[in-house]
Amino acid sequence: MRTLLLIVGLLAVSLTDDLAVVAAEHLPPGHHRRQAFGEGWTYDLLVPQSATATSALPVLFLFSPGGNPDVGRWKAWAESNDMLVMGVNDSRNGMDSAIITRMQKAAGSAIDTVASAHPFLRYSAGFSGGGWCAMFMAKNQGEAHAGALVMGHHLLDFDFSAVPKHVPAYFLWGEQDPAFSDRTMIGVEKKLTGMGFVTRLQGIPGVAHSEPALDLQQRAMEVLVELASVTHPRLSDAERRAAWDRVAARITALDAIVDPTKRLATAERLFQVPGLEQQRPMDHRQLVAAWFDASFVQGEAESDPVDSHRRLDALATNPRAQNIDALRKKKLTTTITALRKLPAVKAEVTAAGYLTQIQGAAEKAKGVPSRLKPLIGELEALMKKYPQTQAAKDAAKLLEDLRRQVR
Repeated sequence: MRTLLLIVGLLAVSLTDDLAVVAAEHLPPGHHRRQAFGEGWTYDLLVPQSATATSALPVLFLFSPGGNPDVGRWKAWAESNDMLVMGVNDSRNGMDSAIITRMQKAAGSAIDTVASAHPFLRYSAGFSGGGWCAMFMAKNQGEAHAGALVMGHHLLDFDFSAVPKHVPAYFLWGEQDPAFSDRTMIGVEKKLTGMGFVTRLQGIPGVAHSEPALDLQQRAMEVLVELASVTHPRLSDAERRAAWDRVAARITALDAIVDPTKRLATAERLFQVPGLEQQRPMDHRQLVAAWFDASFVQGEAESDPVDSHRRLDALATNPRAQNIDALRKKKLTTTITALRKLPAVKAEVTAAGYLTQIQGAAEKAKGVPSRLKPLIGELEALMKKYPQTQAAKDAAKLLEDLRRQVR
């Protein structure tokens, strides 16, 4: 009998070990559909080729107002950013918040059983009701969360008191959406910054209440990743130093990016890293120089000299360019001076100067018809003398406004 019990015990131990191996087996790289978890729910998961048993990858959880977020669209992004992307299929509008809480916690646990997931570099994103769920997950996950992308939802009535202050929020919305006035979003930003949150806000011109284009979503996510890369409170000192070193290496690698548009986009992402100028001033100066060089190349490459001047003049007045080295400043100034000798550019600059003066006078005379009437004549003269300039187009808009005021 004792021998039988021993055999049964050994079999039980062996079976338990086998089950543990099966439970701990990670999904291979690829797109995994309809994986079961929790209370009969399913998720879709993208596992990038870079996934290994030992490398903990960041995670993006996707939510949708109608359920079944389209995870497959994120495949190339997941690969290039070495990120796990999980779409929670059963989360949708109209569900009880208690159920969503259980679902989100179960999703956070499920990812650990099927992939080598980072314990706290975890992000969430969604549109409309899915945007609410994205912030709700940040609230539910606490220090195991790193950022929320909220699209098409202002979260005016959301209770942020339990959301950790280290979680940055990126709001992305259509400017034609009736729920998103300038006042509304300024109020949201003021509220959150007053509570100590880091926020980024981006309105999309000409778009109403519809899901933003995928490239906009992905760029916003990349900003959130930058925001958390060196600031998350659970990073150890060694991890934080390693994160700063990775930022420095990426700044150095900017010079190897031939396409100036891509170089600029990468530089803009790196500018989002919090505390870069204070923590790594030498790296920050190198980043500014790389950004300046790419901006200069783009401006100089414009085929229309007026467009070239416009870009380079904007570069010259950009606050980032104020501390650039003397050699780069001289190069920019020399190029702008040469452009301003060209007739088309000279006309553009002269007309813009006149318009600026008229705009200032119109602002001072606002509401006084007798003082506004002479300005109407000056605008008409400007438009007649410089008809092809951007200043003439802007003058036409101001002229219409002044005529309304003097009626």
